[in-house]
Amino acid sequence: MPYTATINEQQPGCLVFLVDQSPSMITGAMDSPGGVIAKGQAVCDVINRSIAELVDRAARSDGVRNWFDIGVFGYGPIQSLFGGPLTGRTLVPLGELAHNPLDIRRNERMRYPVWVQPQKGGTLPTCSALRHCHEIIEDWTMLHPRSFPPVVWHYTQDGANDGDPRDAARELMSLKTDDGNLLLLNCYVAASARECVAYPDESTELPNGFARQLFDMSSELPEAIVARARSAGLSVRTGSRGLVFNAGFESLKSPVDLFLRMLNVGTCVLTNLPQHLR
Repeated sequence: MPYTATINEQQPGCLVFLVDQSPSMITGAMDSPGGVIAKGQAVCDVINRSIAELVDRAARSDGVRNWFDIGVFGYGPIQSLFGGPLTGRTLVPLGELAHNPLDIRRNERMRYPVWVQPQKGGTLPTCSALRHCHEIIEDWTMLHPRSFPPVVWHYTQDGANDGDPRDAARELMSLKTDDGNLLLLNCYVAASARECVAYPDESTELPNGFARQLFDMSSELPEAIVARARSAGLSVRTGSRGLVFNAGFESLKSPVDLFLRMLNVGTCVLTNLPQHLR
């Protein structure tokens, strides 16, 4: 059955975050439990927390296991969003990420590591960004033919300005390992989740043409993942697409959690983080 490959250092996973850097992601606001927050900041918070959770899962007494190669790309212009010693890097092994956070920040409750932060861009070359990911991930699949298929999370606020991105998305989703095709999950960032549609199985559930375009750009969730998601109490069904439209603050991490809960790569309690990241 596909999408069941074990993830380990011999067969790492590949996780990529692709982030719209349009001005509306920086100036647009959304509601959060702590008050109003910029959409771009909220997305970066999700990415930073997700990386921290993966480091936590992979932490052992002798170091952090390289279970994943991770990339974070912004577009408008297209660039890696890693900073500091990782500036310009495309896919970075998890253990190397653990040793190179951009910053350690504090809030009222805890210290937390930061690897990426919002950057303001301009136009949205979505097609070019998807093809950029294709080029990088295609090389990775050739090096790791037996690994769990790559997963790409795309966070966006606006439509493409360089053509219809559906062809580029289909090309990206055609990449595969022996365990299945790449999974592309899309998340449209909204000010609130009042009209959120999560994991639809029909495009008719969606409110407009742009939403239906994102539906066409989203992978159908494999049966292996649907079954495990149901057993975890998540509301997905056969034919569901990896799409969350009108995602508010609480929904932003849903596409990441859907994937992380399906993997048998350790539990996350955020207490195993290496000391320098706490």
